[in-house]
Amino acid sequence: MVKPAGTWDFVPLRFFLLAIGLLVLGSCSPPEEHGFSHAVVVSADSSASEVGLAVLRSGGNAVDAAVAVGFALAVTYPEAGNLGGGGFMLIRLADGSRSLIDFRETAPAASFPSMFLDSTGAVVPGLSRIGPLSAGVPGTVSGLLTALTRFGTKERAEVMDRPILLASRGFAVDERLAASLADQESVMIRNHAAGAIFRPDGQVLKKGDLLIQEDLAATLTSIRDEGEAGFYRGKTAERIVSAVKTGGGIIAMEDLARYKAVKREPLSGSYRGYTVLTTPPPSAGGTTILQMLNLLELFPADSLSDVAFYHLIAAAAGPSFADRFESAGDPDAVQVPVEAMIAKTLALERKKAILPGRRSPVDRAIHDAVLPSGENETTHYCVIDGDGNVVSATVSLNDSYGSRTFVEGAGFFLNNVMDDFTVKQGNPNLYGLSGGEPNSIRPGRRMVSSMSPTIVLHDQQVRLVLGGRGGSRIPTTIVQVIARVLDGDLTLSEAMLLPRVHYQWRPDLLYYEPGWSEGRILRELGSFGYQLAVLPSSPGRVQAIERRNGMYYGVSDSREGGWTAGF
Repeated sequence: MVKPAGTWDFVPLRFFLLAIGLLVLGSCSPPEEHGFSHAVVVSADSSASEVGLAVLRSGGNAVDAAVAVGFALAVTYPEAGNLGGGGFMLIRLADGSRSLIDFRETAPAASFPSMFLDSTGAVVPGLSRIGPLSAGVPGTVSGLLTALTRFGTKERAEVMDRPILLASRGFAVDERLAASLADQESVMIRNHAAGAIFRPDGQVLKKGDLLIQEDLAATLTSIRDEGEAGFYRGKTAERIVSAVKTGGGIIAMEDLARYKAVKREPLSGSYRGYTVLTTPPPSAGGTTILQMLNLLELFPADSLSDVAFYHLIAAAAGPSFADRFESAGDPDAVQVPVEAMIAKTLALERKKAILPGRRSPVDRAIHDAVLPSGENETTHYCVIDGDGNVVSATVSLNDSYGSRTFVEGAGFFLNNVMDDFTVKQGNPNLYGLSGGEPNSIRPGRRMVSSMSPTIVLHDQQVRLVLGGRGGSRIPTTIVQVIARVLDGDLTLSEAMLLPRVHYQWRPDLLYYEPGWSEGRILRELGSFGYQLAVLPSSPGRVQAIERRNGMYYGVSDSREGGWTAGF
């Protein structure tokens, strides 16, 4: 029965969340959780997590381990882990200090606002998404090495030797990678150099096959021996430029030599007495997370029924994504009104428009847009060490295998993040998002992102470390996980079990995840005035750590899988 407008259901949050999780996902138990007393690494790949754990066992801190995991993912997770992309690393040290390493890619010097338009001003289909013109200047190598230099304790060789061995000696292809390679076999067929590695006998590698990447091992060795110069100058840089120039790309040697990761101050907010640290611009994920939490905080945690919870998630997300459209951009190039966006007073004003049982329209024009897509574009990992140092890091090529441009002789794919700029106002990117003038293409600028590594603290102690993949779905997913743990009295593994919705203002659709079988909630949300649509792929997928009762629990989203290692 639909409740009349003007009333809220009062149902214990823990009860309804667990009940709905069982109905929707058809599971009778939460994902397996792994508890450790000292240190934890959780990532989407078992080999990468074990590499991080080995660094911790050898006396390294969380940053050392995180850098090792990042380089290992470049070997074992080629569709998203990378040397040819970018990301963000959020660091909170045991002494309470915090930093954000921004290694988002940049636009090449030869780029310009209309570079993906034809002579009539129309967007050329696919030009900003496939091929070397869609690649920005890679930032991952600079970001990982910057983090190691500033906050690590180990030498480069100590964190890179294990990833190099993974590449040179090889590792057994697991089920996930086998499925990814099969899905993208056409990419390997079109690109001879990639095909020689991933289709060595004329057939794509299968589960259990040995994947050896000698060129990638040589590239990693150059980075280990020469630092950033081993990637951004010399032979590797020449190979990158050759790969993009052959296909009409514009990255030049000068672009690579000029690239530097940037250290920024993380965004800091609060939620029901907890401190929330997250990503500042050029990521728009952090502002979206804090804006949504600010609004959720204005409603009693125990007063939200199942339907009311999803209603409030949508009501909070709509204006946040509208703000992103209007204001998000590279903070080194444009003025982003961050403080105004995450102010508690803004949430108080927006609360007035939210009514129970009725959709709250965003008072801004909505243009045509497309369903968000993208599946294997990004990966996240988290690390906590025995001293209490914490890292939450997200790396990405944007789409699966990025631009599909493989750097011959260097062994890696390049990103396609130029699509994350405003290619043309009103034109949606891969994730159905469109941007405004602040995110327009300009030489040297960083494009807006949704990556949202996040850390939640209570009384200066870590409570949650989390982040995810899924493009525009990342921040809405993180908010749902945080709220369910902190408000619903759920464990992290229980919260991960539960179904998720996503709303991003454009298009004006409330998305629910595939497999949602409990129709009552959807019918009630439809009666509120929402237009419902099933996501073409899963919602945001999370890797996370929870501190509970003096133990650390690493949990990988069952929608993706992953591996927790600790001691």
